[in-house]
Amino acid sequence: NSLNAELDSMRITMAFTGLEVIAYNLSHKQSDLNLFEFGRVYHKTADAYREPEVLAFYKTGNVFAESWRIQQRKTGFYDLKEQVEKLMLHMGVKASWKPVDETHPLRPLFEQAITVSLGNEFIGICGGIHNAVLQSFGIKQAVWFAEINWQPLLLAMASRKVIFKEINKYPEMRRDLALVLDADVEYQSIAAI
Repeated sequence: NSLNAELDSMRITMAFTGLEVIAYNLSHKQSDLNLFEFGRVYHKTADAYREPEVLAFYKTGNVFAESWRIQQRKTGFYDLKEQVEKLMLHMGVKASWKPVDETHPLRPLFEQAITVSLGNEFIGICGGIHNAVLQSFGIKQAVWFAEINWQPLLLAMASRKVIFKEINKYPEMRRDLALVLDADVEYQSIAAI
Protein backbone atom coordinates (compact mmCIF):
# COMPACT_ATOMS: atom_id res chain seq x y z
CA ASN A 1 0.00 0.00 0.00
CA SER A 2 2.55 2.58 -1.13
CA LEU A 3 2.00 6.28 -1.67
CA ASN A 4 3.42 6.08 -5.19
CA ALA A 5 2.21 3.65 -7.86
CA GLU A 6 5.79 3.28 -9.16
CA LEU A 7 6.96 2.09 -5.73
CA ASP A 8 4.36 -0.61 -5.15
CA SER A 9 6.79 -3.55 -5.31
CA MET A 10 10.12 -4.42 -3.74
CA ARG A 11 13.17 -4.61 -5.97
CA ILE A 12 14.78 -7.92 -6.83
CA THR A 13 17.81 -6.18 -8.35
CA MET A 14 19.62 -2.87 -7.99
CA ALA A 15 19.93 -2.48 -11.76
CA PHE A 16 16.83 -0.37 -12.33
CA THR A 17 17.60 2.33 -9.75
CA GLY A 18 21.09 2.69 -11.22
CA LEU A 19 19.72 2.89 -14.76
CA GLU A 20 17.43 5.74 -13.65
CA VAL A 21 20.47 7.60 -12.28
CA ILE A 22 22.44 6.94 -15.46
CA ALA A 23 19.55 8.16 -17.64
CA TYR A 24 19.32 11.33 -15.55
CA ASN A 25 23.06 11.99 -15.85
CA LEU A 26 23.06 11.31 -19.59
CA SER A 27 20.24 13.81 -20.06
CA HIS A 28 22.49 16.35 -18.31
CA LYS A 29 25.44 15.65 -20.65
CA GLN A 30 27.40 13.50 -18.17
CA SER A 31 28.21 10.46 -20.30
CA ASP A 32 31.27 8.93 -18.62
CA LEU A 33 29.98 7.38 -15.41
CA ASN A 34 31.45 5.01 -12.86
CA LEU A 35 28.91 4.55 -10.04
CA PHE A 36 28.27 2.27 -7.11
CA GLU A 37 25.31 1.76 -4.76
CA PHE A 38 24.69 -0.13 -1.53
CA GLY A 39 21.21 -1.38 -0.79
CA ARG A 40 18.89 -4.28 -0.14
CA VAL A 41 17.15 -6.49 -2.63
CA TYR A 42 14.27 -8.80 -1.83
CA HIS A 43 13.79 -12.46 -2.71
CA LYS A 44 11.29 -15.13 -1.79
CA THR A 45 12.65 -18.64 -1.46
CA ALA A 46 10.58 -21.80 -0.99
CA ASP A 47 10.39 -21.35 2.78
CA ALA A 48 11.33 -17.74 3.62
CA TYR A 49 11.84 -14.17 2.52
CA ARG A 50 15.40 -12.88 2.17
CA GLU A 51 16.71 -9.30 2.19
CA PRO A 52 20.42 -9.49 1.31
CA GLU A 53 22.54 -6.38 1.23
CA VAL A 54 24.21 -5.96 -2.13
CA LEU A 55 26.83 -3.73 -3.68
CA ALA A 56 26.13 -2.66 -7.24
CA PHE A 57 28.58 -1.23 -9.78
CA TYR A 58 27.54 0.67 -12.92
CA LYS A 59 29.95 1.68 -15.69
CA THR A 60 29.24 3.48 -18.95
CA GLY A 61 30.95 5.84 -21.37
CA ASN A 62 34.68 6.29 -21.75
CA VAL A 63 37.20 4.71 -19.41
CA PHE A 64 39.38 7.80 -19.00
CA ALA A 65 38.56 11.46 -18.50
CA GLU A 66 38.94 13.55 -21.64
CA SER A 67 42.60 14.35 -22.27
CA TRP A 68 44.88 14.95 -25.24
CA ARG A 69 47.49 12.64 -23.68
CA ILE A 70 45.38 9.46 -23.49
CA GLN A 71 43.67 7.69 -26.35
CA GLN A 72 40.02 7.20 -25.43
CA ARG A 73 38.25 3.86 -25.34
CA LYS A 74 34.77 2.81 -24.29
CA THR A 75 34.14 1.01 -21.02
CA GLY A 76 33.81 -2.73 -21.51
CA PHE A 77 33.16 -5.95 -19.66
CA TYR A 78 36.77 -6.38 -18.55
CA ASP A 79 36.80 -2.91 -16.95
CA LEU A 80 33.85 -3.96 -14.81
CA LYS A 81 35.42 -7.33 -14.02
CA GLU A 82 38.65 -5.59 -13.02
CA GLN A 83 36.74 -3.33 -10.62
CA VAL A 84 35.03 -6.31 -8.97
CA GLU A 85 38.33 -8.22 -8.76
CA LYS A 86 40.03 -5.23 -7.11
CA LEU A 87 37.29 -5.16 -4.48
CA MET A 88 37.80 -8.88 -3.86
CA LEU A 89 41.58 -8.41 -3.68
CA HIS A 90 41.28 -5.62 -1.09
CA MET A 91 38.97 -7.83 0.96
CA GLY A 92 41.35 -10.79 0.69
CA VAL A 93 38.83 -12.95 -1.16
CA LYS A 94 39.44 -15.17 -4.18
CA ALA A 95 36.34 -15.48 -6.35
CA SER A 96 35.69 -17.70 -9.32
CA TRP A 97 33.89 -16.70 -12.50
CA LYS A 98 31.46 -18.98 -14.30
CA PRO A 99 29.08 -18.60 -17.25
CA VAL A 100 25.61 -17.62 -16.12
CA ASP A 101 22.96 -20.32 -16.11
CA GLU A 102 20.08 -19.56 -18.50
CA THR A 103 17.61 -20.23 -15.65
CA HIS A 104 19.07 -17.47 -13.46
CA PRO A 105 16.29 -14.97 -12.64
CA LEU A 106 18.40 -11.96 -13.70
CA ARG A 107 19.63 -13.52 -16.97
CA PRO A 108 17.02 -11.72 -19.17
CA LEU A 109 18.39 -8.40 -17.92
CA PHE A 110 21.78 -9.05 -19.52
CA GLU A 111 22.99 -9.44 -23.10
CA GLN A 112 26.05 -11.24 -21.79
CA ALA A 113 26.81 -12.14 -18.19
CA ILE A 114 28.89 -14.25 -15.85
CA THR A 115 28.39 -15.21 -12.22
CA VAL A 116 30.75 -14.63 -9.32
CA SER A 117 31.17 -17.38 -6.72
CA LEU A 118 33.05 -17.95 -3.48
CA GLY A 119 33.66 -21.67 -3.43
CA ASN A 120 30.29 -23.18 -4.29
CA GLU A 121 28.29 -20.14 -3.11
CA PHE A 122 26.88 -17.76 -5.72
CA ILE A 123 27.57 -14.17 -4.65
CA GLY A 124 26.92 -12.05 -7.71
CA ILE A 125 26.44 -11.44 -11.40
CA CYS A 126 28.27 -9.16 -13.86
CA GLY A 127 27.63 -8.21 -17.44
CA GLY A 128 26.27 -5.85 -20.05
CA ILE A 129 22.67 -4.70 -19.71
CA HIS A 130 20.42 -5.77 -22.60
CA ASN A 131 19.73 -3.10 -25.26
CA ALA A 132 15.95 -3.46 -24.89
CA VAL A 133 16.24 -2.60 -21.19
CA LEU A 134 18.51 0.36 -21.95
CA GLN A 135 16.07 1.67 -24.58
CA SER A 136 13.21 1.57 -22.08
CA PHE A 137 15.23 4.02 -19.95
CA GLY A 138 16.23 6.16 -22.95
CA ILE A 139 19.89 5.15 -22.70
CA LYS A 140 21.75 4.96 -26.03
CA GLN A 141 25.15 3.71 -24.87
CA ALA A 142 26.34 0.44 -23.34
CA VAL A 143 25.97 0.02 -19.57
CA TRP A 144 27.94 -2.56 -17.60
CA PHE A 145 26.48 -3.71 -14.30
CA ALA A 146 27.61 -5.92 -11.41
CA GLU A 147 25.64 -6.89 -8.35
CA ILE A 148 27.55 -8.54 -5.48
CA ASN A 149 26.02 -10.02 -2.34
CA TRP A 150 27.83 -8.22 0.46
CA GLN A 151 27.38 -10.60 3.44
CA PRO A 152 29.51 -13.51 2.10
CA LEU A 153 32.34 -11.04 1.41
CA LEU A 154 32.21 -9.73 4.97
CA LEU A 155 32.22 -13.25 6.40
CA ALA A 156 35.18 -14.25 4.23
CA MET A 157 37.03 -11.07 5.14
CA ALA A 158 36.42 -11.59 8.88
CA SER A 159 38.30 -14.88 8.75
CA ARG A 160 41.53 -13.36 7.46
CA LYS A 161 44.31 -12.16 9.74
CA VAL A 162 44.82 -8.40 9.88
CA ILE A 163 48.31 -7.07 10.57
CA PHE A 164 48.86 -3.50 11.72
CA LYS A 165 52.12 -1.61 11.59
CA GLU A 166 53.11 1.74 12.96
CA ILE A 167 52.82 4.76 10.69
CA ASN A 168 56.20 6.24 9.75
CA LYS A 169 57.11 9.13 12.02
CA TYR A 170 58.75 11.01 9.15
CA PRO A 171 56.58 11.14 6.03
CA GLU A 172 58.07 10.47 2.64
CA MET A 173 59.53 13.50 0.86
CA ARG A 174 60.06 14.06 -2.85
CA ARG A 175 63.12 15.92 -4.20
CA ASP A 176 64.74 16.40 -0.82
CA LEU A 177 68.44 15.82 -0.27
CA ALA A 178 70.19 16.42 3.01
CA LEU A 179 73.92 15.99 3.62
CA VAL A 180 75.71 16.01 6.93
CA LEU A 181 79.14 17.52 6.34
CA ASP A 182 81.93 19.04 8.35
CA ALA A 183 81.69 22.80 8.78
CA ASP A 184 84.92 23.42 6.83
CA VAL A 185 83.60 21.83 3.55
CA GLU A 186 82.83 24.50 0.93
CA TYR A 187 79.94 24.46 -1.54
CA GLN A 188 82.19 24.57 -4.63
CA SER A 189 83.76 21.23 -3.71
CA ILE A 190 80.31 19.61 -3.48
CA ALA A 191 78.98 21.22 -6.69
CA ALA A 192 82.04 19.98 -8.57
CA ILE A 193 81.07 16.38 -7.81
